[in-house]
Amino acid sequence: MAFVPSGPLAEVIALHQQGQLEQARQGYEAILATDPSSAAALHYLGLLEHQCGNTSAALQHLRRAAQSEGAQPFYWVNLGNLLKDLQRPQEAEEAYQRALAQEPGDALALYNLGHLYQLYGRWSDAAATFAQAVGAQNDFVPAWQKLAAMELRSNRREQALAAAEQAVALAPGDAPGWFHLADALGRFGRWTDSKQALERCLALQPQFPEAWNNLGLARKNQGDLDGAMAAFEAALQQAPPSDPGNASMAAETCANLAQFELDAYHLEAAQQWSARALALDPGNAQVQFTQGNVLNALGQYEPAATALRLALELQPDFPEALNNLGNILLNLRRHSESIAIFERAIAQRTDYAEALANLANAQREASYPDLAEQALQEAIRIRPDFAAAHSNLGNAYFDQGKVDLALASYRRGIELGQDDRDFVPNYLFALNYSPSASDADLAAETRRLCQAKFDDLRSDPVARDPAARRLRVGYVSPDLWMHPVARFLLPVLEHHDRSRFEVFAYSSRYLKDGMTTEIAKRVEQWREVHQLNDAALADLIRADGIDLLVDLTMYARDCRPGLFARKPAPVQITYLAYVGTTGLAAMDYRITDGVLDPPEGSPLPFSEQPLRLPRCWWSFAVPPPVVSIPLVAPPPCLSSGVISFGSLNNFVKVNEGVRELWAQLVASVPGSRLVLHIKETRARQGLLEFFAERGVASDRISLIGYQNGPDYMATYGQIDIALDTAPFAGGTTSFDALWMGVPLVTLAGERSSSRGGASILTSLGRPEWIARSPEEYIAIAQRLAADPQQLAAIRSGLRAELQASPLMDCAGFTRELEDLYRQAWERGSRRGAASGAGH
Repeated sequence: MAFVPSGPLAEVIALHQQGQLEQARQGYEAILATDPSSAAALHYLGLLEHQCGNTSAALQHLRRAAQSEGAQPFYWVNLGNLLKDLQRPQEAEEAYQRALAQEPGDALALYNLGHLYQLYGRWSDAAATFAQAVGAQNDFVPAWQKLAAMELRSNRREQALAAAEQAVALAPGDAPGWFHLADALGRFGRWTDSKQALERCLALQPQFPEAWNNLGLARKNQGDLDGAMAAFEAALQQAPPSDPGNASMAAETCANLAQFELDAYHLEAAQQWSARALALDPGNAQVQFTQGNVLNALGQYEPAATALRLALELQPDFPEALNNLGNILLNLRRHSESIAIFERAIAQRTDYAEALANLANAQREASYPDLAEQALQEAIRIRPDFAAAHSNLGNAYFDQGKVDLALASYRRGIELGQDDRDFVPNYLFALNYSPSASDADLAAETRRLCQAKFDDLRSDPVARDPAARRLRVGYVSPDLWMHPVARFLLPVLEHHDRSRFEVFAYSSRYLKDGMTTEIAKRVEQWREVHQLNDAALADLIRADGIDLLVDLTMYARDCRPGLFARKPAPVQITYLAYVGTTGLAAMDYRITDGVLDPPEGSPLPFSEQPLRLPRCWWSFAVPPPVVSIPLVAPPPCLSSGVISFGSLNNFVKVNEGVRELWAQLVASVPGSRLVLHIKETRARQGLLEFFAERGVASDRISLIGYQNGPDYMATYGQIDIALDTAPFAGGTTSFDALWMGVPLVTLAGERSSSRGGASILTSLGRPEWIARSPEEYIAIAQRLAADPQQLAAIRSGLRAELQASPLMDCAGFTRELEDLYRQAWERGSRRGAASGAGH
């Protein structure tokens, strides 16, 4: 039964309610003088003392009232409220629980207990308690609003939206209800509905800085950047940072402005807003989260990770912070840590499609593409239109050698939303591995996509003085670490003629190792540019006055077609990543040679003009002592009595046609074995079954997983004869096999990419290992396998042959490459002089 005051107590309470506090105090004290145990008088006097700021007296009176024999449940509630204000949460919780023990369905006690949980970051407990409150009193509007906010904090979007809709239905004239509804709608990406709800909120209550702040977010996500800025500014006007009482609110708005500027790639402005947010409220998780994002964009990965970890200390249930931290750890190649962090994010929000896609990226990097495939399929189930997930699923398929499935996924990603750093490049890169695609097919498809995506980015290059002088050449690559591109570039940098060329290197990936150090020693100007977007990097290259800009990536990982499309240098050349075309109208030349691109044959349908080297387009040198390379071992057939064929190429090159060819070869050489490189995935079983169906039992096949450099090189000691792939021939693996004394059998086909092995062997002086048909390929391998003593002789002398060949004449190679650079510059200068535009 509800407590109803009467008599003198009722009269005193009336004075209290009228604001006549001194008269009310005297009245309560008079009642207590007559009846010292009056629980009601003690309780109301305690409330009055709390109202007057006399917390010690208030606590004493409220505690005595709550502990008295005639205590009402709401006495415990008000004692709990005072203890909550005094920041004594454990005692406050006990007081609320005492009220609920007396009256389990007390909605007000439940509401205040939920608020206590909210204050101390116990979001799930708060949500459960507010849910009990509205269960006890269905029309309890503030409890519905709090329930919506706490369900969002607990990453339960559907429950939050339902609670917010109920609050608005009960009180459509209450501005906070529309605010919470807008917040929930925003979590679903329903920005139009969210904006409308916020506008309704502000129409009801124009002085509502939190709503203005969220309206800025909604407008930004709709692309209304001017409107977003105006809303953020209105939030700061209503909650000025100069007022200490506004510190938290103003800090969040400043953090949102930092993210706003960051999204526009205004890094300096983003830093300024983030610093301002930190100064206002460094203990705010959202502020630390934004600081982490800003530092990440600046390439300061370790400090960024520290900021995100601090955000998580302040707010452990913060899946977005976990997701971003996971991405940073992935950038740092800390794969196990990043996987664990992404899994935590997904545990906190089970429908977090972005975290699932990022988890898949980490799993791929850790050589688990089959697990990545599962994660991405789940992300797509949650969000069928998630373009990046489709593209990344293509990556997972690609890593497992499922090229056709990969291409289909990439195409779906492109249909849903193109991105010049991921979707289109992934597709074009994988297309080169399709055995059914011709050079004409590749060129047409590449040109079609580049025309749609990149051609409009072009601007006129800055004119350069065509006079004979030292030319500035800039190499752009994300692979200036122990990577095949770096291995082939290093001897060029070592022998560049500094009297003719000033060499710049633009390192566009964070990874560094001993090879990075070696490369940096050999250039005059080293630029760390991984934190720059394509437009900013183009500006830097123009400012550096680069004459010839060389692409070393084409469409491999972290490529920059958007950079080269902007034409920041008068002459642009693609080289080294793989044989093919960029499809970019702004790319002038590609480095090739007479075997890859025979001058007497039909011109290739590529966008770039060929610059042919008179020797193989690769120059090989033993890497500097950042890895140890084992000595040449005798052919394993001498001790085992059986021939071991092998390929340590990326397994994606081992298409079904290649497998068929190798199965025929191994089956034709009694007792022979096959050594292959393939990651530890489900694809291994399918590979073994493929060979078993063709008469090659699994005990004749050795499957090698990921290996470090020395172990990888030592594996050639298990191989008698190296088998090249087609139509995408090996490059680095071919040189490594030859350096370890292993003869290489290659199949030169119609596509340029199939003739890499032929180019190497031609310069080596071993044309007898080049096949022009599958039948000849098998015959060459059989001849080599038939004479183990010949294999031993080859093995003992092949390294010396390689050293004496043009392949390791790095100085001569570099002179010829520089001559091509000079020819390209002079041609460009002549065209520029004719057009009056510099190029």
